[in-house]
Amino acid sequence: MVNLYMYVLTLISNIFAGLLAFRSNHVNRYKNNFYMLSITFNTLILASELLSEFAEMYDWRMVNILTNVVTYMLCPSVTYCLFMMNAKKWGLKEKLMMIPGIIVAIGTLTTQWTGFVFYVDENNVYTRGSLFTWTLVISGAYFFCVVFTSYREYRDADLQEKLYLLGIFLVAAAGVIIQIADTTIRSMWPTVAITLLLYYVFTLEMSAKYDFLTGVRNRNAYDQKREKLHNNRSYGLVVFDINGLKTINDQLGHQQGDQLISESARILVDTFWGYGKIYRIGGDEFALVFEKCDRETIDTRIGVMESRIAKENQNRTDWKISISYGVEIHKSDDEKTYEEVFENADNKMYEMKQNYYKEKAGK
Repeated sequence: MVNLYMYVLTLISNIFAGLLAFRSNHVNRYKNNFYMLSITFNTLILASELLSEFAEMYDWRMVNILTNVVTYMLCPSVTYCLFMMNAKKWGLKEKLMMIPGIIVAIGTLTTQWTGFVFYVDENNVYTRGSLFTWTLVISGAYFFCVVFTSYREYRDADLQEKLYLLGIFLVAAAGVIIQIADTTIRSMWPTVAITLLLYYVFTLEMSAKYDFLTGVRNRNAYDQKREKLHNNRSYGLVVFDINGLKTINDQLGHQQGDQLISESARILVDTFWGYGKIYRIGGDEFALVFEKCDRETIDTRIGVMESRIAKENQNRTDWKISISYGVEIHKSDDEKTYEEVFENADNKMYEMKQNYYKEKAGK
């Protein structure tokens, strides 16, 4: 009876998680679609396991077989869809990764004749098959991909955010381990359902801090960071501004302008990863806040950035990437406010931007 109550409550939480994703406009549609698929598969599995309780209780052999078939068929699909949330696109590599899950589905559909995954005998007694563990191995492999892509997606997250994400995954892992160790405790899918809900809440929280177009932290996250930069702390600030965006928007359209913004942001993130955090603070304006490196290091990274831009522009005929910047350092004994630090960096960036347009006009 405890199992029944647990499954009913988990099913209800799953339904609310699905409705949350359906109603949300804070997470992009691609992520939402795969999340809702994952929730749907998990809900079907929970419903199947709930039915299997009655099948064992009332000796419904065919129901017992069908519910187990549904559970094992859909087992890899839950984690595969979660992996796809962070995969950005459903390309050839992602489609090939479906093959192990398809093999599990085929093996499960034929298992009542082959006994590969499980077998339910004439007395309605369930036994595991010789390939039972492969369903868990494949699902576990997809789960590892979820963990890997999640940490890649939020690689510049704060330590607290990363620990929270780790805790979410540990909930699912604990449920799986407990059920493998003791088959009488059906903890796997309820804990997976809890993980799905917590994971979406985490995604919602992070989406409020990240810019949809570029994937870097947004103005909201920047304002929160700015409030923490008190006068008694040493930090540095680099203000970036993309050159020529208005011209590209006017001549080639806003889609090409968005691509310029996105690719410029990617160069900034790749260049300054591990040295500070990049924020999009305006339409074509970004800021780098760094606290653990010096001016010399930042100047070196700016040189790397310019080299990457030059390399990117070599094969471009439609438009070129160009970024102006201004650097300002604040020492712990400096009396300047953050607003003054920003203004100094912004003025240096603007001066560089003016020189860029003067040189361009002189050609």
